[in-house]
Amino acid sequence: MDKSFWQEKLKNLPVHPGVYLFKDEAGSVIYVGKAENLKSRVSSYFLESKNMAPKTLAMREKACDLETILVDSDTEALLLECNLIKRYRPRYNIMLKDDKTYPYLKLTLGEAYPRLIVTRQYQNDKGKYFGPFTNVGAMNDTVALLKQFFPLRSCGTKMGRSKGRVCLNYDLGNCPGPCMDKISQRDYGETVKAIDGFLSGDSGEIRRLLKAKMEDYAKELQFEKAAACRDQLKAVDAVLAKQKISAANVRDDLDIIAVAREGEEAVVTVFFIRNGRMIGREHRFITGCGDQDDGEILRLFLPEFYGGDRRIPRQLYVTSLPAETEVVTEILSARREGPVHFLVPQKGEKQRLLQLAAKNGALLLAEEKRDKNKDDTDLRTALENLRTALQLPYTPRRIECYDISHVQGAYTVGSMIVFIDGKPKKDQYRKFKIKNVAGIDDFASLNEVLDRRFKRGIEEKQAGKTAGFADFPDLFLIDGGKGQLSATLKIREKYHSAIPFVSLAKREEELMLPDQEAPLLLPKGSPEFHLIQRIRDEAHRFAISFHRQLRSKGQTRSILEDIPGIGPARQKALQKHFKSVRAIEYATVEELMLVEHMTKAAATAVYDFFRLREHTKEKE
Repeated sequence: MDKSFWQEKLKNLPVHPGVYLFKDEAGSVIYVGKAENLKSRVSSYFLESKNMAPKTLAMREKACDLETILVDSDTEALLLECNLIKRYRPRYNIMLKDDKTYPYLKLTLGEAYPRLIVTRQYQNDKGKYFGPFTNVGAMNDTVALLKQFFPLRSCGTKMGRSKGRVCLNYDLGNCPGPCMDKISQRDYGETVKAIDGFLSGDSGEIRRLLKAKMEDYAKELQFEKAAACRDQLKAVDAVLAKQKISAANVRDDLDIIAVAREGEEAVVTVFFIRNGRMIGREHRFITGCGDQDDGEILRLFLPEFYGGDRRIPRQLYVTSLPAETEVVTEILSARREGPVHFLVPQKGEKQRLLQLAAKNGALLLAEEKRDKNKDDTDLRTALENLRTALQLPYTPRRIECYDISHVQGAYTVGSMIVFIDGKPKKDQYRKFKIKNVAGIDDFASLNEVLDRRFKRGIEEKQAGKTAGFADFPDLFLIDGGKGQLSATLKIREKYHSAIPFVSLAKREEELMLPDQEAPLLLPKGSPEFHLIQRIRDEAHRFAISFHRQLRSKGQTRSILEDIPGIGPARQKALQKHFKSVRAIEYATVEELMLVEHMTKAAATAVYDFFRLREHTKEKE
């Protein structure tokens, strides 16, 4: 565990409700947790470990990164935590049960006289759902309060019964008796409307009724009853505070898309709302957008983000409409195979979620900026420490690293990679085919590469150029041991160069310096150690990829050269048309004849060649 990394992370965590996701080295989510205070909760994982559970200790050791998602309340954090655990199934989480864990309140609006019932599953019906409730006690308090002021029928009896007597619930005042026509459908509907309003967060009607009753009791000097009404007013506030109730229809599927920006940088944050609940978040960083407005950013972002197999909901809520809205809508509608609508909410729950998404984006931008500043600081430290360790006259701004790759002497290639100020400059990487060395001779191959590099650089300088090969490095780094270094020093002498040459052996990351018998070992884990390692690995990767490319082309060419009547022009045309030898091998004569320069006789020759080759393989 990198202590400095986590110290920086913890220092900048917000004091805010949210969800945190620990990730391993591969970027996989290994633990999801929720917190009323992210800074306090996550920091607790890095306190004294004496009393910490073994499972938590193991998770902490595996954790290499942290992602946070801000929400508005501890309740929303709990619900999002549940959804993310189901989505990622993290190794160190207890697996939760399905959505039936959390109950909903449902108004059965499909009935003439709706009821308010508790359910642990939702259906695609005409009912209106509220919840889910993570605090079941708060939900029960809510139901009891509503029954007291706005009683609804609770039984499934058919309405309009003409004989018999009303039930006990009516006598107790818990039901208005619609089954015996004791209440009109209009008055009953007003009661349903009041309940809907309360569950949607509007407690005004209940508060008005309670306050009126309290004043009436006070006027009649019934102070105990007035005090009871006062306590009920407090209970209304307590119920609403215990559980934030969402009135969003759980059948809604939509995405919330917000743009946050700072200077040239921006981040687009997307909240995924499925069945009325947020199930996750994604974001994309965008650079160089200082002169672009949010609409232009979304115009470029949306078609790219909603590509491939990504599901596109019918409703996309955005901070501002994308530029060329009609064109973007047409593209996404075609991919969805159904209509897509952009909406810019000005108030309500959707607007709150947009603000929350933008707040998450601003946090991500701030974190990215801190990480970038820290990386720049680490690189400056690494380069300065490298200057001291190698006793260089100045801090190495440009470093070039060279590597040789081959397989048993075939397809020998050299690579030159360039790091400037500690960062790779891939547009300045160069590849070298070894032309004048036969067999396996890494020393001679390195000499050839460096000789060509110096010669080209001097020619470009004399031509007045300052970039490319004309820009000589402050340090040459050679992948190899003492032998490679000794061989390359001949090139430095040939061109009378004072540029330092250092070689890097793979074993223990030993640095070999001229005129020093003992290798130099950089402190393991230090910024300079990681920088040198990264440079060497990048040179090796680049050389290997070039070598494989040449080998593949060589194999393709040698196979086609064996076919009678297939010269260079036809070989090139076949490779261009079919892209691979395998495609050529399985092509029919008619398909081969469609290629430029191919006659029927040539196509037949190619076809017969591969059939004979296949038959020979089967015999072997």
